[in-house]
Amino acid sequence: MGVDDTTGPVLAGGAAAYLSTGAKIQSSETLYANTVYLSTGASVGPIDTSHLLQSTGATFGTVSPFPTTMPAMPAAPSAKAGTAAVTLTAGASKSLASGAYGAVTLNSSSTLTLTGGTYVFSSLTLSSGATLAVSAPTVLSVTGAASFTSSSSMGPTTASGLTAKSLTVYFDASSIISISTGTKIRAVFIAPNALVSVFTSSFTGAIAAAQVLLNAEATVTCQDGLP
Repeated sequence: MGVDDTTGPVLAGGAAAYLSTGAKIQSSETLYANTVYLSTGASVGPIDTSHLLQSTGATFGTVSPFPTTMPAMPAAPSAKAGTAAVTLTAGASKSLASGAYGAVTLNSSSTLTLTGGTYVFSSLTLSSGATLAVSAPTVLSVTGAASFTSSSSMGPTTASGLTAKSLTVYFDASSIISISTGTKIRAVFIAPNALVSVFTSSFTGAIAAAQVLLNAEATVTCQDGLP
């Protein structure tokens, strides 16, 4: 998992990567960040950093100097959103072909299945219990705000047999991408201008962002790596 190679004003201690109490990143993967802050009970594997701040009880692997050249942020595809909004009422289900769309809103317990290919949304909102699924490899660009409410989910369908890398999501906006409590994400998130904030939830895949905040008891499991 990698974050931007500058410190940021949002997180405590000016950290680029902040792991709150009990937050965990899979120990077999390296965390790249200029400044890393580990709270009590936080756990991570190897770290490449210039500044490591840790509280009592934090555990981590080998600490190496932050690389002169950080692994490159994957280049975002050229993306222009459409104007046609997609709104699912509570409990509804719908399949969506590839293309450019406006605001996409999934109300509570609804399910939107992307059938594969390239998509562009002007914004994305997942309400409580909503599911954004993919049944074939998909690249999604979100040009505006994105919101993941508690207990929502996003990723390949179980029947597809796909891994996290089969859903790569690019976020263009600088607004905070908040993954709320109970949310389950299986995807690759690339957000070069934003803070990705993971609450008490499960994230499987990879994250590349300007800043990353793992709140208390959040868990990140790496799968596949970046594109």
